Amino acid sequence: MAEKKIPAKRVTHKTITAPLFDLTGKEIGTVPLPVEFFAVEGPTSLLAQYVRVYRANQRQGTSSSKTRSEVVGSTRKIYKQKGTGRARHGARKAPIFVGGGVAFGPRLSDHSLSLTKKQRSKALFMSLSAKLADNGIIVIEKMSTLPAKTKSMSALLKALKLDRKVLLVHAHEGTDGAVMGARNIKNVLLREAKILNAYDALYANKIIFAREAMDEFLAFRNQKNEN
Repeated sequence: MAEKKIPAKRVTHKTITAPLFDLTGKEIGTVPLPVEFFAVEGPTSLLAQYVRVYRANQRQGTSSSKTRSEVVGSTRKIYKQKGTGRARHGARKAPIFVGGGVAFGPRLSDHSLSLTKKQRSKALFMSLSAKLADNGIIVIEKMSTLPAKTKSMSALLKALKLDRKVLLVHAHEGTDGAVMGARNIKNVLLREAKILNAYDALYANKIIFAREAMDEFLAFRNQKNEN
């Protein structure tokens, strides 16, 4: 009889770190991160599937054209069938006429796809793990004290030497100044910690976590795992 394999228990006591910066762009230390969120491996096909599902769900599916039966107008025969020397036609609403219906045109459709909660969570953790392994995640201390000015946020990004596809993860409360300062900056995407998704993490070249947002993200994910 084949021996039954027992799945390995998840290791929760090990940690990895992300660099911690102050508001002047100076590195002042590191932030410990749990391996169950930031050191997750899995098949790349899951990430490809996540991207396909995410993009499909962004489609509205509201494009629609009228068929000849939906166009308002008379259905009478426009001229007699024979004897005119012209092609035979019925109503003016036929697709061959200007103002008529559209043959095989777009219709209202639902393009939505779905993934399980475990698949979505694992895709997020895989994308964050890949970014961290590529030195693509940093944490900013005391971002709640940043003035609500574009100039202040631009100065911080310049000090960090970031100018392409930055994902700024902010807390639900307490980081309003950073949000106000970053929302008008090109190539900066804002996301709240609790609604961070794998597509945004994969899109960004660099992910900036406010320290408050990192604490909120970890607390939220730990709570979901317990439930």
